[in-house]
Amino acid sequence: MKINVAADLPTNIAHVATFRGDLAAIARERGFSLREGTDDLDELAWMDHCLPSGLTFRLCKYRGTPEGTLELFFASQRPDWKSQMTEVANAMNFAESDIAWINHQYFKTP
Repeated sequence: MKINVAADLPTNIAHVATFRGDLAAIARERGFSLREGTDDLDELAWMDHCLPSGLTFRLCKYRGTPEGTLELFFASQRPDWKSQMTEVANAMNFAESDIAWINHQYFKTP
């Protein structure tokens, strides 16, 4: 599945899930470049993408999170977010066993 590197996320995004994986390795394997910066939580590296379906998402790695984990974010209050999380996981070749945590309160995020 082709993933477009250029993607703009809205400013109101929510942490949907945590996956086991190496963000730098994923970026290297797929030829994506990582951006680096700081937000209100910590220093982080991230990459934003848009799937052919139009679903835009962010994968990021915060400096303070355990090695081998990365966070999935997309716009808050998306309908049918569980199937969209699965769509991202499939596109990124994550196995079900790679899911470390799911934000079951996602639908309540403003």
